[in-house]
Amino acid sequence: MVNDSSIILGLIIFFVALGGLLPFIQEDFNQGVNDNNVEQITSNINVEDAGSAVSALNVLGSIISMFFWTFGSIPIWLDLILFIPLRILLAFIIARNVWVGGGA
Repeated sequence: MVNDSSIILGLIIFFVALGGLLPFIQEDFNQGVNDNNVEQITSNINVEDAGSAVSALNVLGSIISMFFWTFGSIPIWLDLILFIPLRILLAFIIARNVWVGGGA
């Protein structure tokens, strides 16, 4: 039997892994890496440029956005079919454990 903690951990690992890989996949396929206009922040951070257009801030933004909305990073049909139900499931399980006190 799978408990709620393992489901939550699995979903979080899935979202973090995909969010971390997505900017590199987009760069390899010559798609525009989403940039949320953070020039002021990146000018104060010294990140070594290893010849890649992907910065640490882009990866972090991608990981965070995976939990809410991908903002065009993946096709809308994939977001509607796969990621929105997974986000709803994650929110439901977390809410059930916070307010009710746990599940089977």
